[in-house]
Amino acid sequence: MFEKLLTDLKQSKCVLVGLGESFTLKSPEDELKYIQFYKTLKEKLGARDYYIVTQAEDDLIFQCGFDKKHVAAPFVYPEDEENWNNYMKWLSFTLNRQLLVLELGVGFGNPMVIRFPFEKTVFLNQKSKMYRVHPSLPQVTAEIGERGTAVKANPLDLFLEA
Repeated sequence: MFEKLLTDLKQSKCVLVGLGESFTLKSPEDELKYIQFYKTLKEKLGARDYYIVTQAEDDLIFQCGFDKKHVAAPFVYPEDEENWNNYMKWLSFTLNRQLLVLELGVGFGNPMVIRFPFEKTVFLNQKSKMYRVHPSLPQVTAEIGERGTAVKANPLDLFLEA
């Protein structure tokens, strides 16, 4: 399944990435694993037009070279409306364009930030595809149909094993 995800990623021009609450660094011992994940994700995204919405509560993603102009981090910078507005503008330009949506480790802790809006985006954009990767909650809604793929796995492990 991960090979299909990587193939779709290579063929996509626009990529929306959602990083769930599991991407908050929980212990200093895990920092290297998260850094490796972010570097792998950055490499896989390459020069594609991307935007990342993260529920992480630390700024490790920015320490790994991601451009702050392409990342909305409402739990790190709750007062930063500019990045959220940039995300909304970017998202509006993806309507009716091929869009790959990667939802990684997003549960139901704050479903109004990533999970529900990403489902709505895929539902409205008929040219989009979605991969929801989660160890216990990978289900996609029936409204998305065959454009949604559920992957029952830990996203960190999945990307680091690639």
